[in-house]
Amino acid sequence: MGKIKLIVQLIIGLLVIAVVLYFLNIENVIKTLTSINIRFFVLAMCAYVIMNVLMAFRLKIIFKNIGRTISLKELLLAQFGGMLASDVTPGRSGYLILPFLIKDKVPLESGFSAIFGVQIIDFSVKILGSVLAVIFLSSIIKIDAALLWLVALGITIVVIFAFLMAFMLWSKKAEGIICHLVKIPIVGKLFSKLVNKLCAFQHDAGKIKSVYPQLIGLTAITWIVKGFEWTFLGMALGFSFPFYLYMLLQPLITILQFVPISPAGLGFQESGGMIVFLLLGVPIASAFVFNLLARIVLIIPNIIGIYPLAKKGINIFDMKE
Repeated sequence: MGKIKLIVQLIIGLLVIAVVLYFLNIENVIKTLTSINIRFFVLAMCAYVIMNVLMAFRLKIIFKNIGRTISLKELLLAQFGGMLASDVTPGRSGYLILPFLIKDKVPLESGFSAIFGVQIIDFSVKILGSVLAVIFLSSIIKIDAALLWLVALGITIVVIFAFLMAFMLWSKKAEGIICHLVKIPIVGKLFSKLVNKLCAFQHDAGKIKSVYPQLIGLTAITWIVKGFEWTFLGMALGFSFPFYLYMLLQPLITILQFVPISPAGLGFQESGGMIVFLLLGVPIASAFVFNLLARIVLIIPNIIGIYPLAKKGINIFDMKE
């Protein structure tokens, strides 16, 4: 059933891209793709790899603080495994598979505490960046209403995710709600197991707060590295936008990946991002190709994630643990 659902969602994403291509000159798109500067494209991929190293290092800081020992290499492989899973799941929810990839070294409760802790920071950056981008772009161009609604949907979803994660991490009421659910006939047995796990989950989460300044600092650096990634992509296509603009555009456009209709917002990021670049005066073929490359530059390095996923024999569509 999971595979059928994925296929349907993938078809939806591909249909969106097909509709966009229908209104474009395919020859211009192909010409733009074949004329990219490979050197800058490779530099963009290198920037993405560096960003993942930083993200893995954030997790290592958390696990060291809560007394869990795991190497940076193991975390980096798991990081790519989580990113690869997120590439094929709606709302990039597949990233939550990461704790299962390291459960031999880190208990699942600790793994999810760490993932939720850093994701709250990442989501906050995306929300802040998106809002700043809309404010800035509104001051220089007229933003299409349809794009605003799409971005608003992405921001709303991310806000909900961040709120739920924060609630599970730090709210004492979370345990109370689950305790009430335990009293429900039949399904109560399922929630009874969650009570003990939640205690361990929140115990580790409480320790994470002490390293939040370090995590925020590293997240700021990853945002800058991501800005370089997009700058190199722009240079690969001959764009000449200032670095700060890429810093703002990145969270604004990638937040569309969280639209839970297609895998990682396939089609929605490409079309929404294309509209943004069109409004900035970029030719339509180049605008589309940039956003297509922005996805490809992630997928190629994420292929590394096949190794940890295959090693653990994990089926992301049948997570029963």
